[in-house]
Amino acid sequence: MKTEISFFGPGIRTERWLGLYNSINQSCPVPFTLTIIGHNEPEFDLPDNFKYIYSTVKPSQCAEIGYRLTDSEIICPVADDEVFGKEAIKKAYELYKGLNNINACVSFRYILKGEDLTAHAFSANRFNVYDPNSPPAPLCPMMHRSLWQKIGGIDRRFIALYWDLDLGMRIHFEVEGGQIVISPDAALEETGENPFGGSHKLYDKYAPPYDRLLLDSLWLLNGQYSHKRLDAVVPFDD
Repeated sequence: MKTEISFFGPGIRTERWLGLYNSINQSCPVPFTLTIIGHNEPEFDLPDNFKYIYSTVKPSQCAEIGYRLTDSEIICPVADDEVFGKEAIKKAYELYKGLNNINACVSFRYILKGEDLTAHAFSANRFNVYDPNSPPAPLCPMMHRSLWQKIGGIDRRFIALYWDLDLGMRIHFEVEGGQIVISPDAALEETGENPFGGSHKLYDKYAPPYDRLLLDSLWLLNGQYSHKRLDAVVPFDD
């Protein structure tokens, strides 16, 4: 059966993998695959459409590996501390198909501790979570694989985080007809620690000192959002 949507991403929290998979399985209306790339091998059997790839490279590179091994036209990067809500993928997929725009992506809404923070004063669906006027940031964006290819994929300078916001900014500002549409009713929930509460290991280690500085250097000029990336993408090579 041909895969319609490929889900992929870096992951080392094996205890959360089946929760992510089950949430996709109960929510996705079409054939799919899930691929997780990381250095912790699962000690349990995986479903036939769940692939694990051993790798010791950095998380951003694992995500790019996942993209390059997808076998469908529609792709969706994920993280292993997320679960999709009931019918979330079905609703996002229907919205995406209805847009009929190969340069569009559909973002899921952000749920933390049971609260929808998408339109909150603090929102993970924005480039600057505290600025309601900042550009939209897609969360697990559902898109056509050609759009990922068109914008150049992940910039290899990112270590672990914010590479997805960089992708979103390129879609928003640099792609003709580019659209970021945040679903009104398709949500996913973060099940790990709050990354903005000071207890998220990847965030603490890489976000403030490295990845966020890089992201801001690419899109902020004198405190204003640039409508053109301030430096060229440095892609991974094969």
